[in-house]
Amino acid sequence: MGGKVGTGIPEDEEPRRLIFFQEDINKITRVLHVLLQNTRATGVLLVDKDGPLLAREGDLGRHTTDGLSGLVTAAFASRRPPESREGLHFSPVGARTMLAILYDDQTTTGMVRIYGDQVAAKLAELFDEIARRS
Repeated sequence: MGGKVGTGIPEDEEPRRLIFFQEDINKITRVLHVLLQNTRATGVLLVDKDGPLLAREGDLGRHTTDGLSGLVTAAFASRRPPESREGLHFSPVGARTMLAILYDDQTTTGMVRIYGDQVAAKLAELFDEIARRS
């Protein structure tokens, strides 16, 4: 029996919301912090598909978390990133969550994509652990 990566639930069931403890948030924050260091991105958001912001790290500049969360939610629904003058990379994390990385000319799109996809996979594994515990 297969399952949806990042949810800990069978393929034929709808993804459920996870319950995060402080220890989980600390792990997620550490992973996002390392992502910022490795990519030299300016900020990173982890957003539930329904819109709630799960975690953020770094400087979002003139952007509000509500505005970016809405943008991430819209991108999650369409599964393709919107056009933007600034660099914004999206990586799905399991069935319910999207990782959004905001970056500028201090890094490259390739570096952000590689590290972003690696971090998305690592977060999906962490979410599987959390789902099994719930």
